Amino acid sequence: MTLSDLASIGSFVSALAVLVSLVYLALQMRQSARNQMATIHHERTALAQENILRVMDAEMTEVWMRGQAGDEQLDDVQSRRYIYGVLASLWLFEEYFWMTPVGDPM
Repeated sequence: MTLSDLASIGSFVSALAVLVSLVYLALQMRQSARNQMATIHHERTALAQENILRVMDAEMTEVWMRGQAGDEQLDDVQSRRYIYGVLASLWLFEEYFWMTPVGDPM
C-alpha cells in the first residue's frame, strides 16, 4: 500500500467522522429544542396555575367578581386588590406572548 493510498483512506475516514459528528450535532440540537419547548410549556402552566390559585381565594374571588361587574362600591383596599389582580393577569398574558415560540399555535 502506497502513501497515496493511505492518504486517501485517511481522507475518507476523516470525512466519515465529520459526517457522523454533524448527524450527532443535529440530533443534539433537536433534543435541545424539544427540551426548551418543554421548559416553556412548564413555565406557562405554572404561571396559569398561580394566577388561578390567587383568584380562588374566597376574598379575592368576591373582589374579582365585583370588579369585573364594575361595582363602584369597592373600598380602597378592594380596588387595589382588583387592580393588582388585573395587572397580574395582563403580565401573565404578556408572558404567554413572549414564551410562545415562532410558529407555535399554542
